[in-house]
Amino acid sequence: MSAPTHQVFGLFDGTSLIGITGVFTWDGDPSGRTALLVMSYIEPGYRGRGLSQKLYAARLDWIRRSGRFHTVHVSHRASNEASRRANQRHGFVKTGAAPFAWPDGTLEDEVHYELAL
Repeated sequence: MSAPTHQVFGLFDGTSLIGITGVFTWDGDPSGRTALLVMSYIEPGYRGRGLSQKLYAARLDWIRRSGRFHTVHVSHRASNEASRRANQRHGFVKTGAAPFAWPDGTLEDEVHYELAL
């Protein structure tokens, strides 16, 4: 799925979809100049192999090529250490945290980060 305001990427092992991720224009920025990294998922059997690097590279390359964004926003559950390490490898800076009710019923802080382009 692609449009000037968003892009969704798949990660494949041959013809098998093993991961998915996306970029959307963040509705929290009325200027429309902030990209939001969303829905990153890698099948459990493929985790720990550095594949999140491919997902970050695809999204950040698309964001930079689009020429429409000046900032990138990403967030994760406070307990998701793998997500924290992945965004830190790409230069994201923590901007805060707030309690969040996750879809699975868990109440845990959502930690927010930004990357200036």
